[in-house]
Amino acid sequence: MNDGGPAFPQPQFDDLNYKEAWDRGMGGMSLRAWYKGLAMQAWIRVLASRRDELGYHDDDVAVEATWYAARCADAMIKEDE
Repeated sequence: MNDGGPAFPQPQFDDLNYKEAWDRGMGGMSLRAWYKGLAMQAWIRVLASRRDELGYHDDDVAVEATWYAARCADAMIKEDE
């Protein structure tokens, strides 16, 4: 799966082993994770406002928001390709 690369790329410094630091996970979150977090905020708001209408409990809202946010993030990555 294409994660879009780093959301906030770090500059490469000559005195650091940049690739090794990146491989250890010091590069930050992926663009997909960033997009997913942004989309999840919107989906939680939408689904929570319709919770009674949809018959959702709080945990249902979180599960559904996560699913929709992942689809949104994937679509945004695909659009950027």
